[in-house]
Amino acid sequence: MPRDPKDTLSFTMPTLAHLGLDTGALSPKLLDRAVRRAVGKLARQVNTAGSREARKTWNVKAKTISRATSIVDEYDRYRRFIIQIRGLRLSLGEFSSLQQNEIGVLVKLKKGRKAEQTKHTFLIPGAGHVYIRAKAKKSVTRRVLSALLAMPSTQNKRVKRHPLWRVYGPSAAFMYRSKTVRDKMITTAEAKAASILRHEIEWEIKKALASRPTGGA
Repeated sequence: MPRDPKDTLSFTMPTLAHLGLDTGALSPKLLDRAVRRAVGKLARQVNTAGSREARKTWNVKAKTISRATSIVDEYDRYRRFIIQIRGLRLSLGEFSSLQQNEIGVLVKLKKGRKAEQTKHTFLIPGAGHVYIRAKAKKSVTRRVLSALLAMPSTQNKRVKRHPLWRVYGPSAAFMYRSKTVRDKMITTAEAKAASILRHEIEWEIKKALASRPTGGA
């Protein structure tokens, strides 16, 4: 399967001193729990922001981008998260607005642009992917192609077969490498990091104070 170099983006949470909170009511364990939740929540929001920005340009679904990204949390020393974007190129079947014609498959990779014509390519019914025959010289109908695929190898040996290759477009890593996408992710992280961290720590402080026994008369 073709691939591009994978891409990563990391962000470190602000230090607790920037928040001006009195965390004396929290044990190190509870404080770490709050930071863990904050890092995870921020990472998901930053990843979503990157996906939305990428999909403003590329004609793919959110779940396609989601499958290509993963979040690595490093809580202990660094209190940061890393978003990894896999370099596996996306099958043309992952892009919307595919149309079959006598030449091949029309695919619209980017929004706001005309669909691009691919030659000697086929949409296989039920597979959802675009394929091309090696050494193909002319197009065949989907009905003929699906019949050839369903034919057992031991039957009709007179039919000359050509290998089928799946056709790919750009990878999610390529999409995330755009300056507009990365800038959106960074500005989202910078804008939300402190407020998310503050909210999670204040929630832990509130729970810790509420669980303290009250003095009797």
